[in-house]
Amino acid sequence: PPDTKSPSPTLWPAVSSSTPTESPPEAPPPTLPPDLEGTGTSIGSVAYDFNLRNQWSARTQLYGYYGTVVTVDWGAMWAAACEPQLQMEQEIYEDLQEQGFQAISVMIQNKNGSSPTTNDLAAYSKELGLTYPVLADEDTQTYYQWQVPQLGTVYVLDREMVIRDILEFPSEEEFRAAVEPLL
Repeated sequence: PPDTKSPSPTLWPAVSSSTPTESPPEAPPPTLPPDLEGTGTSIGSVAYDFNLRNQWSARTQLYGYYGTVVTVDWGAMWAAACEPQLQMEQEIYEDLQEQGFQAISVMIQNKNGSSPTTNDLAAYSKELGLTYPVLADEDTQTYYQWQVPQLGTVYVLDREMVIRDILEFPSEEEFRAAVEPLL
């Protein structure tokens, strides 16, 4: 099982891992514009930054992916309807990561309705075969800051962290249609 001790924060987590329980190799941090700041949660706004713990016991900062097309998916581990969507995102992530795509999932609750732990994230990621970052929003503060309308919502961000689309339980075609033109 992953180490549950508090590691030093990682600004830029890498975009691949051979297994879901193995920490991905680190990449150098991107150069961020000095004025990069979240402005809202609607299409055309710069997304709010976050720094949340992932399934590898490290911290994942959204702005660490500046320069990459990112999707941020919101879910809960008890919501069985989220699982096929996450597996679809894994397949698309594997197809598009070399073109500059990064999937991220943020979980607000574990299977018991409590705050997810690193062990919960690691087990869930392994169970579903997810190799991209799965994060815990332990106090749901980020969920409320982003004003997520419902679980299963996916925010599509361009390389400058601007929200370009907001999808609710998208099909594979809808997901790809929102992501691929941004690559």
